[in-house]
Amino acid sequence: MIVKHLSKTIAVFDISETDMPALPLDERETFTVDVELEKNHPFESRLIHCLATVSAVTVRNNGDAEVYVAIQEISFLTADGAKLQSQGDEEAQ
Repeated sequence: MIVKHLSKTIAVFDISETDMPALPLDERETFTVDVELEKNHPFESRLIHCLATVSAVTVRNNGDAEVYVAIQEISFLTADGAKLQSQGDEEAQ
């Protein structure tokens, strides 16, 4: 999977035909996506953990697809999966 775009509300992925079965069959089904930031990213090695639903899928002639997802929630995780506390989390406590 290649991340083409990722924002707080929308993501666009290029997915190969072999990875298509990993997508939920029901567009209303919420699923998780973990996006690994580049190793040389200034924030160290982190994952962006997203809760999302499929909005649209465009299948190309070669069987690969461009998948649009609606993002419901985003959190940042350390490389070992521990959730990082965001500024909003600190204010809520």
